[in-house]
Amino acid sequence: MSGDKLKTRLRLTSHRLRLQQKKKIESSLKAHKSVTESITAGRFDRARMQTEQIVRDDFTAEAMDLLEGYCDLLLARFNLYEAKKMPDENLLECVSTLIWSASSLGAAIPELKDVAKLLQEKYGDKFCESILTDATGVNQRVRLWLDELPPPQAVIERYMEEIAESHGVKYHRNLIPAPGPDDGSTMFLWQRDSARALAKAQAHGSCDVQMTSLPDLSGLIKVTEAKHSLATEDTNDEEQLVERLNRLSQP
Repeated sequence: MSGDKLKTRLRLTSHRLRLQQKKKIESSLKAHKSVTESITAGRFDRARMQTEQIVRDDFTAEAMDLLEGYCDLLLARFNLYEAKKMPDENLLECVSTLIWSASSLGAAIPELKDVAKLLQEKYGDKFCESILTDATGVNQRVRLWLDELPPPQAVIERYMEEIAESHGVKYHRNLIPAPGPDDGSTMFLWQRDSARALAKAQAHGSCDVQMTSLPDLSGLIKVTEAKHSLATEDTNDEEQLVERLNRLSQP
């Protein structure tokens, strides 16, 4: 009976994640106009605050995309889930990330909290405590995307420049040294993600984007627009799910 309950909650969570991801992307795209208006009026500090929220929404949408894939993967491998008392190595990251993310996204995705609770009932308090305390086994990208710390200022400045350019407004960003990959910055991840998402969008014929060189964070706005058109993509085949998760979670 508990297995059937978890299946139901996983399906509901996957559906809710997709809806919330779509809302985040739509909200982000609508907010671009406000940022452009603030830049045009010379209210740059206000534009930066508005852009910070856009960055957060984009990061959260990325995390939701990956979590949706984990829900679908756990459903596809449910026999493996039921066969063992503790998570199989092929499900460890999936289970750990779902449990950990519930504390960050539980308010927006209450079904995710239900999933985490059911997983805790199966695996025990000690297992879940290590995840919540030390993020043991949690996908590193989800941790970065859901980090409560403000996004790097260099990311915000680059976003502002891309948003302004997409609306025909000139803005020269502050010259802030870009953090490198060794300091755990989300900037390095976004450089990789930009190329990945653009290639994915072109492969699906979902947006008219030319793959050119991507210095710094070029293409971020196009990536968001591409993701908006890809939000309805439905994948049920286990091999396709694994391939999708690998694309999302690997550099």
